[in-house]
Amino acid sequence: MIKLSRINESGFAQLREQWTQLLSLSEQNNIFLTWEWLYSWWQIFNKNKTLYLFAGYKNDDIVAIYPFCLIITRTFWKSKIRQVGFLGTEKISSEYLDIICMPEYKQESIECLLKYLIKHDNEWDIICFSDVSSDCSSLALIKQSAKAFGLKYRENFSNVCPFIPLPESSDEMMQSLSKNMRYHVRRRSKALEKLDANYISMNKFDEINSGLDRLFDLHTQNWNARNQIGNFADTRVRKFHKAFSKRVANKGWIRLTFIQISNEFVASLYGYEYGNIFWYYQAGMNPDYYQYSPGVVLFWKNIQESIRKGFTEFDCLRGTEDYKRRWTSNLRTTRTLKIYNRGFRSFLLSAYDYNKQWLKSTTKALQDRMGLSVPEYERCNRNG
Repeated sequence: MIKLSRINESGFAQLREQWTQLLSLSEQNNIFLTWEWLYSWWQIFNKNKTLYLFAGYKNDDIVAIYPFCLIITRTFWKSKIRQVGFLGTEKISSEYLDIICMPEYKQESIECLLKYLIKHDNEWDIICFSDVSSDCSSLALIKQSAKAFGLKYRENFSNVCPFIPLPESSDEMMQSLSKNMRYHVRRRSKALEKLDANYISMNKFDEINSGLDRLFDLHTQNWNARNQIGNFADTRVRKFHKAFSKRVANKGWIRLTFIQISNEFVASLYGYEYGNIFWYYQAGMNPDYYQYSPGVVLFWKNIQESIRKGFTEFDCLRGTEDYKRRWTSNLRTTRTLKIYNRGFRSFLLSAYDYNKQWLKSTTKALQDRMGLSVPEYERCNRNG
């Protein structure tokens, strides 16, 4: 029988070694479930949240870690909602979240968690398992256990994550691209060579620390050119990446690359080397150099580097932007599963979530039928 122990902030700080060992044995061993990622997130984004972290013990050994926090939100009728959700969800686009446990104890770990939450049903209204990989066994096991305990649940689509299975050589990768894409990559690469462009990879802490500032700036320039605000505009997000990079600098997880022309950094790509996968996280570009497509060339350079290092996959993470789809047609999805507490209050919350999702789906269907983007549809709707 698994016994749960609630972990406080001091215990969270001391859990690093056991966390890392358990994660290496788990089904979803990815960068977004590392202690370094989630502890850095908690330090920056803990305002108005309560740590709801548990460890599951069996014969004095940790076999499960439940990386949650308790968040208080409000509905449109000003009622408070106490939601138990994963650490790492706000602002930093973590993917493939999950309970961390040994595979053979996963079902028992989930049942143990739900039993605890039912026993302490005065502490929460909704449990939200967000951004879980669709092919992860947790989804089916959670729904199975929720049904057995008489708890209502609702599952929705979260995100699409394109990914590139990497071949053994760059030549094979090039041949897998469309004819137009091969031509574009080769042409732009040659054009940048004529400009004496340099490919720069930063891997030492001091380089990464200053390089992140360049990334933030290039990313902001790129978004501002489209009259939009990028995610790095939030100072908390910048602080998070600085804190995370400091913790993992000596592990070689950070890959921060640039294209430089005439001593000017014109494009950047930022991601993580973890396991046998390169996790592409974010990029930036100087709009003055759009005509040279340095972003395309830098993307290709990083694919080549990933192949050279023996990685089996280049994960583009959430978002189906055109530039990602030009590189791959392989997609995986994530799902969000909400479990509702018993009682009339939770019944209302379930109904609210259902109607909100129905409205979203209906709006999307109308957009598609009318051929309008979201802002265009909203403008037409406001104008009657």
